[in-house]
Parts: sequence; C-alpha cells; structure tokens
Amino acid sequence: MRKSRGIPPGPRFTLPILGDLLSLDGGGGDIRIATRKQRKKYGDIFSVYFGPKLFIFINGYDLIKEALVKRADVFSSRPSMFINDVLTGQKGIGFSSGQLWKDQRKFALETLREFGFGKTILEDKINEEIRYFVEIIGNQNGRRFDMWRLTQASVSNVISSLVYGQRFDYEDPIFKDFLEKVEENFSVVGSTVVMNALPILRFLPGDLFKIKENDS
Repeated sequence: MRKSRGIPPGPRFTLPILGDLLSLDGGGGDIRIATRKQRKKYGDIFSVYFGPKLFIFINGYDLIKEALVKRADVFSSRPSMFINDVLTGQKGIGFSSGQLWKDQRKFALETLREFGFGKTILEDKINEEIRYFVEIIGNQNGRRFDMWRLTQASVSNVISSLVYGQRFDYEDPIFKDFLEKVEENFSVVGSTVVMNALPILRFLPGDLFKIKENDS
C-alpha cells in the first residue's frame, strides 16, 4: 500500500487494512506518546494511516493557530469516527459537523447565557466553589496530595451549579462514581484507535474496550 503524492511525510511501510498501526510502537498503548515520537521523526506536520483512514497531524502553536483560527472555515468539520458515532450518535458540539453543529452550537450558547455564561452569576458560582476548594487544600496541613481528583470535582461542581442548580459534596458517593465513569469514558475513547480503523472488530464476541457497556 503506497501513499499518495502530496500528503505530508509519515511511516514508509503502510500495510493494507492495518495502515500504519504497526509503526506506532513505543507508546505502551498510549497513542499520544506514539504520535509524539512520529513528530520527532517527521516534523510538525505528518501523516498516519489508521487502517484505511488517512490522518494528518499538526503540531506547534503557529501551525495550529494557522489551521484553527486563520483557516477555520476549512478545518471546522469533524471526521466520521466509529467510536464517536457509537457513543454520541454524531450529536453534540464536540462531534457533530456541518449545519447540525452550527444549530447545536447556537442552542448551546443561548442556553449557557440563560444560565449565566458571560455574566456575573458564573463568577459567583466559581467563587463559591473556590471556597470549598481552598478549604480542602487547607485541611491537608501542608501534606502532599493528588490535586487531580479535587480539581476535577471542583470544575464539575461549577458546571453542575449552572446546569442543575446544585453542587455536590466532594465525598458524595454518587458524585464520585459519576466522576470515575467520566474518567473511564475518556480513557476508553483514547484507547480505541484500532476500533476506528477497523470497525469490523465490533462484531467480535465480548465487549472490546467496554464500548457496549459505556454506550449503555
């Protein structure tokens, strides 16, 4: 399988069906580490085939700004990805495209404004949550602790206060379970590149990458 002319550099030996998946080694299953290695080898713009799909990677502040800001009309659409389609039904601001994306973006912004986005009520909600945030840090009495969970819970509470009109105690078991599920979903999506490249794998028995469980 030979690469077409005119596309950015990338792995030389592209296989049928698999594409460049075998070339993305050394990441320990983490696609971010694997692609960083490709960047060091091929530069800030490089190409990779995930199965039959061609992906162009853009790195560096100036190049990303050029693509997403100066040429936003060219780069604003989203690719059709099997996992995203399964989990989102091609809905939502992050995964829809075209006119549907424009309509949902408009609706989301109007709704957020009603809930205080861009107004002082948002600042009030943030300041309220900061008090709980700082209190937890103070209770550690200078001991080292993992800030990730606390920050995740704090940001989620600001969103919850705006959308649902209430916040949750950081130790609330339902709240903690929800945050764990959100983190697990992001972890699952990040490890399913092979599923996007080879959607036929969905027909295998079992629940590969917990896709069915997370979808339900």
